[in-house]
Amino acid sequence: MYRILIALAALLPLPQQPKPGLAAWDTGKPGAERTAWTALEKETPAIKGDAALTNGRITAIVRRNGSVELLGASELRSKVTLVAASGDPVAKLDTLALVEVAKGALTLEVAGQTAKGAAVAAKLRLKKGDPALEAEPGAGAARLRVESPTRYAVFPDFFADDIVIDAAKIPIASIEAPSENFLLHLGGKNDSIVMAVFQNREQDVRLSLAGEGEKRAFTGSEIEFGKGGKIWVAILEGAGIWHAAALDRAQRGRVVPLGWKMPYRAYWRVDFTNSFGLFDSWDMALQDKEGGDYLRPTWFGDPNQRLKANRQCFDAAIGGMVYPAFADAQGNGFVQGFNEKGRMEITHAGPLVIYPINRLPQTPLDAFTVVDIMRNTMGVGPCEHILDVEGQKQQLKGRATCSVQVELNGMYQAKQQKSRKADAEGFLKQGEVFVAHIRARINGYVDYGHKMLEYLAAEKKKQPALAASLAPLEKLLGEIDQAVAAQQEKIKTPEDHARMFAEFRKTLLDSDAPDALEKCKKWTDALVDVGGTQDQLVAHCRWVVKNVRQKAGLIMVQDPKAAAAAAEVRAKAQEVLRNPSAHESARH
Repeated sequence: MYRILIALAALLPLPQQPKPGLAAWDTGKPGAERTAWTALEKETPAIKGDAALTNGRITAIVRRNGSVELLGASELRSKVTLVAASGDPVAKLDTLALVEVAKGALTLEVAGQTAKGAAVAAKLRLKKGDPALEAEPGAGAARLRVESPTRYAVFPDFFADDIVIDAAKIPIASIEAPSENFLLHLGGKNDSIVMAVFQNREQDVRLSLAGEGEKRAFTGSEIEFGKGGKIWVAILEGAGIWHAAALDRAQRGRVVPLGWKMPYRAYWRVDFTNSFGLFDSWDMALQDKEGGDYLRPTWFGDPNQRLKANRQCFDAAIGGMVYPAFADAQGNGFVQGFNEKGRMEITHAGPLVIYPINRLPQTPLDAFTVVDIMRNTMGVGPCEHILDVEGQKQQLKGRATCSVQVELNGMYQAKQQKSRKADAEGFLKQGEVFVAHIRARINGYVDYGHKMLEYLAAEKKKQPALAASLAPLEKLLGEIDQAVAAQQEKIKTPEDHARMFAEFRKTLLDSDAPDALEKCKKWTDALVDVGGTQDQLVAHCRWVVKNVRQKAGLIMVQDPKAAAAAAEVRAKAQEVLRNPSAHESARH
């Protein structure tokens, strides 16, 4: 029960509940001014005008014309409307009944009709201090429409990289989007995030668009309730709560000030556009003092990582690099996008977006992040399931080959191989376990690639018209075999590994021959060559599969006919990404 709290927020306190608390009103007649509203102190079965509910954080004004206006601290942030199975929105609400007036929550029952006479009902609930409206479907309610104009719609991915959809790149009037339980509308003047949370991944999401050129935007989203599924619409607000920028190609590899300052210290996610037409999700590194080191927040109970002031670091998949997203001691944001960086020659150019995904000990108690909304709306158990906390944990089995090298070489250098024979055997066994574990992870990615290629071939055979849409997935999946083939000579085979360890035990384990140290060094060099190459390869395989997962989500947006096949590839990707080794650079 408590694992998710530890994993998500390291037992950090929940955001404070602001005052005043819960309150409800009857406006007397539709559209009446605030001065004419009547406060409701108890359950009221027949509200005469519009209904207004507040919890001290957000206000919901439920209009007789069917719309629900969601206000934050002062401004209208979103409109919410019930939609019938026919796709028609509620045109009028005949019944508004306040059915719960408690210390912790207010609940309003609503019932009405579409313009064509279809009946629709639902329950709307506000909990004290929680910036989210809960919508529970009743008879006839099929979808919830959330209106919040935005250029960028973000589907946070806690397993890999986010899916960021840019309205400027979508020419059609509406799209089907991958449902991942969460959707962010980055709205207002960089001061509002409207977040939709839904209970299961079978709840379809449809996004509508309007406008031209730079003014093109998602006008809203429609989310299917599904069987008994609730939907929450939450508001995160405050100046600079999100930020967008565009990196020119000329800025690649250079430090670029974002002209944005963190409103508060938190775990800020930075989504870069990369040269593969996808987004790379990075954690903004935070500086404690001017000229000092950086702290990189980490997930799921892992200790925070430190980066030197020059941000030089190593990634198993990318190689040596300069960390690309950071904030100085004053909270000013900067990026230094990649320019053909590392083994994959990654380039960052084009749009990037930033938003607060999780809290840190320094995050103000009255500030909310995406994870806070998840936790407050869905509860501990569902969050643990959705985030697959157990599957996120990194594993270290055995002892890394470089560590085995240090131990054995030191032992033989000190001529302790006879007196510490048992220790040497222990290091060998740990090295064997490590090499076998990483190889098993590589084989898992290879098997995934083969199975998905077979699956896609079968889908194309059934629907030849899908060939063009699925081709990018096939190309990415093919990279796994190519990468393994290119390193096969260095990583060798499991049989080669067995012979290698057997040879050491037979000829070197307690040898005190004059050349024992020289032979030990030669053997450990060979072992590290195998281990290091495997580490790079497993990280690369993971990077490819993360790209497959994200690309599959985008294909679901681009071609609804390919959505089912892409969804299967995406779901299976999460399975193989589970329980990464500590050497896979699971989160860069």
